[in-house]
Parts: sequence; structure tokens; C-alpha cells
Amino acid sequence: MDWFWRAWFYGTEHVDVAVTQVREFQVSTQNPDIEFPKRKLEDAARFAEPLIQRRNREEGRQLYTEGRPELEDFYNRHDRYAVSNKDRNAYREFLDSLEDWERAALERAVAENRRIYFIDFANLGGVPTPLPLALTYEDGSAGSYDIPAEIWRRNAKQATKALVSGKRIVAVQLDPLQQTADLNPDNNRYPPRIVSSRLELHKREDDQRNLMADMLVELKKQEDQQDQDQQKQQDQD
Repeated sequence: MDWFWRAWFYGTEHVDVAVTQVREFQVSTQNPDIEFPKRKLEDAARFAEPLIQRRNREEGRQLYTEGRPELEDFYNRHDRYAVSNKDRNAYREFLDSLEDWERAALERAVAENRRIYFIDFANLGGVPTPLPLALTYEDGSAGSYDIPAEIWRRNAKQATKALVSGKRIVAVQLDPLQQTADLNPDNNRYPPRIVSSRLELHKREDDQRNLMADMLVELKKQEDQQDQDQQKQQDQD
């Protein structure tokens, strides 16, 4: 356990763990007739339509080939997501190459349709600590998951935890109950959220406080404070 106790008793590090990324996966069926349409929808959601293309459509502009269909070629009728017989043959060869138990495992994973998450953590403070997680699902429900400190045994700076869930996770929060004395809670959420604060617009004469000296200052009487305020106003006039 030296990897754990060294930072707690012999170092000057602190607890500060950040959730840097959450990656979501689902088991692929490998069937091109199923996967290619899914990939087309996923890419459409990831990549926005070019602005010039949207403006041309809104203005009623037409492509040159729309009025002259004889100019269209193979790629006008087939996009990159079109399934070919070569793709289907490769899928059949893939199924034939599987052992019986491998094919059964694939069919079971596809039928269960679970989501696999890889959650990446960065140990910014340096102290190995357990990782209590709060999970928020797409349907509005919540869950929790506790990761023991052994996750830092192989790598004290970065770690990744795999989770399998039947419901889609939309948010992950680290240490929601502040059990680990994490120094910076602002990096404990994924996706990150906007943190509200305030700007002080007045000019400070001194940003440093000396609490020991400040505690020795006597409380001013109200009359003295009023005299000082009047003198200050006269000086400004």
C-alpha cells in the first residue's frame, strides 16, 4: 500500500481529481444494412450542414444537375453510406469466422443493447483517493457508483473506468457529497457547467489581508466615523 500512503503521510500534495472525458459506445452488429444507416444519422447529428448550402436552399437556388439529370453520375445516386454487395459478403465472412460461443456472445450483446462508458480521470492534486460518482440518466433518474482508490495503483496521474449501463448516462458528477475534500469542485462534472460568480468593480487599495493585525484594531465610534466621512467629503469638494 505504499502507493497510497506515500502521498498522504510523506508528501505535500492535495486532493483534486477532474473528470476530463466521458466516452459512450454500443456494441456494433457488424451488419452493414443496420450499421450504415445508423452511422449516417450519427454523422448528420455531429456535423452541421454547410452554411452556404443552407442559404442556397432557402433562396430557392438549384444545383446545375437538378435541371439536367443526364449530367448525374454514380455518386449522385449513391452516397458514402450506400451498402454494397462487398460489404454484405464481408459481414457473412465475419459471422462464419466466429466460434459458436463468440457468435452467441455477440448476439446476446446486441440483443441487450447496453451502453458502455469509459470515464477518464486526471489526478491534478496528486493524492490517490476513492472516486464516488453520481450519475444522471436520460430519463431523469439518478444513480451512484463508488470507485475504490486502487484505480490509481498503476498510474497515479490518469485513470479510466469502464461502466456498462442499460440506460443512457447524460451527466457524471464526482464527489457530490464532498467526501474526499476535493480542492476544486468546478472540474468534477461532465459535461462541464457554467459556474456563476461576481466581478468586483471597485478599486482595492490592498488585496492582502493581515488578519492578526486587523484583529487588534479598535472598533470606531459612530461619531468618529461620521466626522471622518464629513472630512473626506470636504476634501473631495
